[in-house]
Amino acid sequence: MRNTSADDIILRTHAISMLFPGTIALDSVDYQVWRGKVNVIIGENGAGKSTLMKILAGVQQPSSGEMSLNGNPVRFANTRDAAAHGIGMVHQELNLFENLTVAENIFRGREIQTGMAPIDEAEQEKRTAELLTRLDQPISPRDLVGNLKVGQQQLVEIAKALSEDADILILDEPTSALSKTEVEILFRVIRELTRQGVSIIYISHRLEELMSIGDVITILRDGKFQAEARVSEID
Repeated sequence: MRNTSADDIILRTHAISMLFPGTIALDSVDYQVWRGKVNVIIGENGAGKSTLMKILAGVQQPSSGEMSLNGNPVRFANTRDAAAHGIGMVHQELNLFENLTVAENIFRGREIQTGMAPIDEAEQEKRTAELLTRLDQPISPRDLVGNLKVGQQQLVEIAKALSEDADILILDEPTSALSKTEVEILFRVIRELTRQGVSIIYISHRLEELMSIGDVITILRDGKFQAEARVSEID
């Protein structure tokens, strides 16, 4: 793609490789995430999509290669480290506790409290309500997650990532269990997030979805970068 400036790209990888015993999952991949855009990644099973995303989210560390965030070199030791740098990931398998409320799920493991004082549930619910309003969701912070629809649970996962001030949000097959109506809601939320400056990385096998929601498409094949193009430039 042409006319690329440093300000257009929020995250880059250079020659990222990931080796497993007997397998090269990623082979010297150069990848870039465009700021405030929906960055779509496509490729067959085994192309390396999930491995690359896990590296970006701090789930795995690469065997070799470099990453830069806003022009500064970075290397994430774990998911907490990546989150501290503004990168969140919503996995295909939701990681929520059905017996807890929406607010408790969003702040689980990083509850709001001062010293040894009790958890400030009121503040957690207030911040959760703000996040849900941002996502245009009429869900109560006190609702039990187990009582929500799958699509609503997906949006709770997104709210959890945004609660850590995510500048880059990775969505792995986000519509696999959603109805058509829920997909439309998710797409509306994604577009609103990009208007707010959040960069979305979107993985899916559904080409019609990718052409509908994507701004930039990157193709991986057999662990190697193949091509990148604006959606408006391809058919």
